[in-house]
Amino acid sequence: MRASLSLSKHSKKDIDNILGEFGFVATSSKRMLGGFSATNYRVETKDGEMAVLKIMNGMQKKSVKGQTDIIEYLFRRGYTGLGRPYIAAWKGKDESKQKSDEDKDEDEDEDTHDDDDGDDDIEKRYVVFKGTPCCLLSYVDGISAEEALEQNLDLCESTVIAMLGEELAKLHSVVVTPDAGLRDHLTGGASLASEHMNGVYLLAIEDSKYANHPFIKFYQEELVNLIDCMSNRNLPKGIIHGDPFLDNVIVDEKSGHFKGFVDWEDTTVGPLLFDIATAIIGTCYNEHCCMLDEFRLKTFLNGFPSPLSTNPCIPPIHPSIYPSIYPSIYPSI
Repeated sequence: MRASLSLSKHSKKDIDNILGEFGFVATSSKRMLGGFSATNYRVETKDGEMAVLKIMNGMQKKSVKGQTDIIEYLFRRGYTGLGRPYIAAWKGKDESKQKSDEDKDEDEDEDTHDDDDGDDDIEKRYVVFKGTPCCLLSYVDGISAEEALEQNLDLCESTVIAMLGEELAKLHSVVVTPDAGLRDHLTGGASLASEHMNGVYLLAIEDSKYANHPFIKFYQEELVNLIDCMSNRNLPKGIIHGDPFLDNVIVDEKSGHFKGFVDWEDTTVGPLLFDIATAIIGTCYNEHCCMLDEFRLKTFLNGFPSPLSTNPCIPPIHPSIYPSIYPSIYPSI
């Protein structure tokens, strides 16, 4: 759980020190808005190379390593709809060559994570600055699909929703080899599903002043369903983004063409259906009546193969998710 989470602020010297660990010399940096927990800076070199520095507030080193490992794996497998992580230009040395002894002592006090985070990796894609892990990703140019729909009245909503389905299908088609060594949904990602499944949040709620709130009974019932669904070995698994809402989809401002997914904090290897359901929640509900919009759902599903598809890498939507609406989409089933 991320206790007392807050966005951090950094001086130019701080930013330069962190970037120096990646061998990146920036001539400019700009604080970016958005993101739930990370403090993000768009940085640029004198030659115009742009990247995003992500200072991952409240996260453990192993969590950031898990994210960057998956992103790099995707890139090497030919999936390019993302920002690629930079390799840290150091191995087994102190966090910053320019820190005073007092700063180093402070960092040691703040960094309480003793997890095995792969410090001996030849290619390390994160550094730790004052107890907080940081990574540097290549910049995905464009604006969020959510912003694009608000600003460009000529951009068709159905085009963007269909594009989201198509891009998720491409992501889900990346094969995870047995020796990949990537984290799975039982150890991290997927909107903290593992913490729910391990009972961390239930214990916290039951031990709080809200223990008798009606929500607790609802949560307990839904938790059983979550554990059952996420543990289902029959569901096709693969790499999921974990949070495929439209604000995490970058598109061309004018054309709406897909440029990449961002904010990969929840990425993991898990049931592909998790991504599909999350995207439906984020895009297919009518904001005025809180009802599932059948047209939007049909449009989104068009990006995936039909339920009769034999492609094992891109599974169809299972009919049990929305039994009242699914027959109208695929009446032949």
